[in-house]
Amino acid sequence: MNLFSRRGFCKTAYTAAALHWFFPLLAKAGWSLEYFQQSQLPTILTSLSNGKTISPSDQIQIDAPDSIGDGSSVRVEITSQLPGVSRISLLVKDNPLPLCCYAFLSSFGTPYLATSIKMSQSSVLIALLETDQGFFSQEKSVTVTLGGCD
Repeated sequence: MNLFSRRGFCKTAYTAAALHWFFPLLAKAGWSLEYFQQSQLPTILTSLSNGKTISPSDQIQIDAPDSIGDGSSVRVEITSQLPGVSRISLLVKDNPLPLCCYAFLSSFGTPYLATSIKMSQSSVLIALLETDQGFFSQEKSVTVTLGGCD
C-alpha cells in the first residue's frame, strides 16, 4: 500500500481512527460487573463509595413519579447543582439487584442522568453522586402497584 496515494492515506487514517475508538472500549469491558451482581444494599454502597462517608444533599433532585401503576418501566431523571460530579449511581432499595445505573460523567456541563428502570415493588430510589468533595446522596420513595421484576 502506497501511503502517499489518496487511497492509501484514507485507508490508514480510517484504520487509525477505528482502532483509536475501539481499543478503549476493550479496556473498560468488565469495569463494573461486580457492583451489578451484589444483592445487599449496604455492601454495594460501601463498594461504590470506597468505604467513605456518604452525606445526604438537598442539591440532588430525583424526578420520578410518586406512584406508578406498572413497575416494568419507571422513568427517572437525576440532576444536581453539586460541582465536580464525576459519577452518578442509581439504586432501588428493595429490588433483587439494587444497582440499576452506574454512569461516569465528564467534568464539563451540568450533571444529568435520565433512564427507565424496573422496580419489583414499592421502594426507595437512591441517587449516589461522587464529587471532588466526597460522596452525596438523595432518596425518593416510589409506590408501585404492579411489580416489574420477576
